[in-house]
Amino acid sequence: TLLHILAGLLLPTRGTVIYPYLVLPLFVGRPRSVAALEAAIKEDRRIALVTQREIEVDDPESSDLYEIGTLGEVVQMLHLPDGTIRVMIEGSRRVRVGPYLQTDPYMLAAIEPLAELEEAGIEIEALARNVLNQFERLINLGKNLPTEALESARRLTTDPGRLADLVAHYAQIPIETKQAVLEAGSHRDRLEILAQVLNREIEILEVERKISSRVKRDLEESQKEFYLREKLKAIQQELGERDERSGELEELRERVLRAKMPEEVEARALKELERLTHMPMASPEVVVVRTYL
Repeated sequence: TLLHILAGLLLPTRGTVIYPYLVLPLFVGRPRSVAALEAAIKEDRRIALVTQREIEVDDPESSDLYEIGTLGEVVQMLHLPDGTIRVMIEGSRRVRVGPYLQTDPYMLAAIEPLAELEEAGIEIEALARNVLNQFERLINLGKNLPTEALESARRLTTDPGRLADLVAHYAQIPIETKQAVLEAGSHRDRLEILAQVLNREIEILEVERKISSRVKRDLEESQKEFYLREKLKAIQQELGERDERSGELEELRERVLRAKMPEEVEARALKELERLTHMPMASPEVVVVRTYL
C-alpha cells in the first residue's frame, strides 16, 4: 500500500479542482486518462487528481499540471457509447505530485501525502462563520448555486477545513483561487483566502444589482414619460378639435339667427345645434344641412 502511494496513477482534470471528502462525477475521454482509470480499477481504485494550469491544453504533460492535487478513489465507473467514461470519484487527502515516473500509456508519478495543519479557537470559529455567511449572501444575491450546497456547508461549521473545501468547490471563483485553497496547508489560510475572494464577489454582485435596478428604473421612467407625452398630445389634439368645432357651431348659430326663420323652425334649428354639441366629432354644418334640406 505504501509503495502505491509513492508511485501513483495520475488523472489530469481540466477546469475543475477536486477536494478531499467530496464525491464528484467526472467525464473522461482522453486516451491516457482512460488508460489510467482502467489501471486504477484493476489495482486498488486509487488515483491522484491534478488540475491543469491551462484549460485549453488537450494533451497535458507534467509541466502543464499543478504540483498539489488530491488522492481519490474510484467509486463507480461506466463506459458510455461514445467511448468516454463517466466516473464517480471520492477525494480522500491532499498530495504532492512529482517527480513523474512515466507518461505513457498513462501518467505515473511519485505521490507524497500532505499533512493537515488543524487549528482551533475563537478566531478560527469566527472565520468559519464569516465564510459561511458570505456563502449564504452569494446565494441570496442570485448566484446559480445548488440549494443543497448551503445546507451541506451549515453542517460543517465545526470542521473549518472541510467547510472551506466545500465552499471553494461550489463558489464560482477562478480556478487559480480554487487551487490556492487546495494548496493552503492550514484551515486558517484556506478560510482567509475564501473570505477575501468571496467578499469581492459579493461587492461585484451588489454593484451589478444596483446597476440593474437603476437601468430598470430609468427604463420605467422613460416608458412613463413616453406614455404621458402621448397622452398629453392626445388631450391637446382633442382640445384643439373641440375648440374648432365650438367655433363652427357658434358660426352656425349666428347664421340661423340671421336667417330670420319662422319662430318654430328657428327654435328647432337651435335645439338641433345644442344636440350636436354632445355628439361625436363630425361636421355640424353637414348635419344641419341634411336635417333641414
